[in-house]
Amino acid sequence: MTSVNLLSIDPEGMRKSATMSPAIVHGGVVYLSGVVPVSDAGELVGANDAGAQARSCLDTIERVLKAAGSDLAGVIRLTCYATSKEAARAYIKVRSERVTHRPAATAVMITETLIPGAMMEIEVVAAVTSQS
Repeated sequence: MTSVNLLSIDPEGMRKSATMSPAIVHGGVVYLSGVVPVSDAGELVGANDAGAQARSCLDTIERVLKAAGSDLAGVIRLTCYATSKEAARAYIKVRSERVTHRPAATAVMITETLIPGAMMEIEVVAAVTSQS
């Protein structure tokens, strides 16, 4: 069996899951798990406010990317799963303010997320931009 060099990223203070990593780095690329608008304590951020939820998700994404040796400038692809068109529009507005280049992107409508009240979940693929 061939071994694969995978680096699990677990930012300090972030809740750890027994079944998944916030991100994996392989071959100079960072693959983030889906990010939902929750605090480190696991509480929903921005109830009924899609803009606040998008900002929370992007704050978490920045934190994970930094721990992986990347940043928003290194984002290659974003996928947003949103529970309404309004939530998708709020995500796109916040994303355009924070991600200033034009990465590949997709927005998909879903019925709900696994977190009650969360209006979106965002996945990211990014290039490692620094040697940590």
